[in-house]
Amino acid sequence: AIRFANETQGVSALHAYIGRAGSQDFRIFNTGDITFATGGVSSANVKMRINAAGNVGIGTTSPDAPLHIKTSNTTDTLLLESTGDSNLNAPDLILYRNSATPADADNLGIIKFRGVNDGTVGVNRSDIDYALIQSEIIDASNNAEKGSLSFWTRGVGSVDKRMTIDSEGNVGIGTSS
Repeated sequence: AIRFANETQGVSALHAYIGRAGSQDFRIFNTGDITFATGGVSSANVKMRINAAGNVGIGTTSPDAPLHIKTSNTTDTLLLESTGDSNLNAPDLILYRNSATPADADNLGIIKFRGVNDGTVGVNRSDIDYALIQSEIIDASNNAEKGSLSFWTRGVGSVDKRMTIDSEGNVGIGTSS
């Protein structure tokens, strides 16, 4: 473990800790004084955790995905910044599907807009996908590749495709063709 302390008038206050906490994960702490309890460092101050499955949690001690960011901020949860001077230096966000067997109708990426419903906690409260944006392979043939982009929204009971931009640039609203 690496510990960062600040000594003032002979009193040492621990301000950061990087190391293993528990038997199979790695944690980074950084919030002023860190408390050491039986069995290690208090998890109340964990800022980042890599668990035994390799999932990285920022702002959470229980990451549910390869990268799980949890915050109460309402803006700028994820910031991609480019400082390049060229008009070509904008940051890119790439959803990349690298399949050994690409095929027509394969999803290339989905951006989901998810929230919880107003059901009773522990009874019928659920995570709900309210809308999504999806990209799909239309034709995976070499030198004839085509793709589409679709927008989906939730109606009563399901998320349905509402608008599609096909490989020719045609826009279908309420129709898949």
